[in-house]
Amino acid sequence: PSATVPTEESPRVCANRKLLDGPRRAPAGAVEVRPGDRLDEMTEAEPPHTTFWLAPGVHRLGAQKYDQVVPKKGNTYIGAPGAVLDGQRSNRYAFTGDTGSVTIRHLTIQNFGVRGGNNNEGVVNHDSASGWRIERSTVRKNAGAGVMLGSRNQVRDSCLSGNGQYGFNAYHANGVTDLTLA
Repeated sequence: PSATVPTEESPRVCANRKLLDGPRRAPAGAVEVRPGDRLDEMTEAEPPHTTFWLAPGVHRLGAQKYDQVVPKKGNTYIGAPGAVLDGQRSNRYAFTGDTGSVTIRHLTIQNFGVRGGNNNEGVVNHDSASGWRIERSTVRKNAGAGVMLGSRNQVRDSCLSGNGQYGFNAYHANGVTDLTLA
């Protein structure tokens, strides 16, 4: 395996609102998710390859520890400026399942997992599915790992901070190849 090392310093991401803020309006054809809507239930009701746009504000899943979003193939989740998916320390995971080709963009994901109870587990892409893209997102203040990476995953221009064990982990029983961290 080979790796390339950047020749110049990457731009700071965590405080860069211009980079992290998403579109102020829902993209054409996107399902609009308002605070108070259940993203997990809306995801279940829509077909694969659906784009969800989370409006500004704090979004929550149900109060049960296994209330979580299980994306379908090709789903995209986009946050507006100020869109936060908050686990309230009652949900263990934000996004799970082994479905590939999922994109999360411009979304803040925080407060998932129970301190000490999510060790060696990830909040985003919990099952290390392949082909996921996490772009221009903030994953912070979660227990365990913020993001689990599988083969052909990309994490670009994202802020992974203050997570219980680490920002990301890459593991799959079949091995992990072709990761992009930029």
